[in-house]
Amino acid sequence: NVRSEQVSNRAGKLQSAGNADLNVSQRLDNQGGEITANQALNIHDQGAKTLHLDNTDGSILGGDVSVQSQSLNNRGKLAAARDLSIDVKDDLHVERDLEAGNALSISTEGSLNNTRNLTAEAAVQVRAKQNV
Repeated sequence: NVRSEQVSNRAGKLQSAGNADLNVSQRLDNQGGEITANQALNIHDQGAKTLHLDNTDGSILGGDVSVQSQSLNNRGKLAAARDLSIDVKDDLHVERDLEAGNALSISTEGSLNNTRNLTAEAAVQVRAKQNV
């Protein structure tokens, strides 16, 4: 588990054989990096939605993956073997495929601009203020 204001995992690896909880209040830089958990992977800021997550050319993978942040730059791989949940405050631009083995849930308080595939075996749920 990680608790910090800022985390730089640029071209690095954060791996867990079990669960992983990343509580980051300001910025998580995963450019070219890899964040994985075999079980649940939670990336959040305790509900404040002040976290800026940059996953450019990176990968965020887990059994169940939950991302809660102010912004998400996802020009990398974001996938879950089971459930994938994304909850952002700002506009969300889906620029890479999002994949879930079971359920995919996307929520944004802004607009959603999707140019890629949203794939889940069971269900895909999308909530946005506009441009769905």
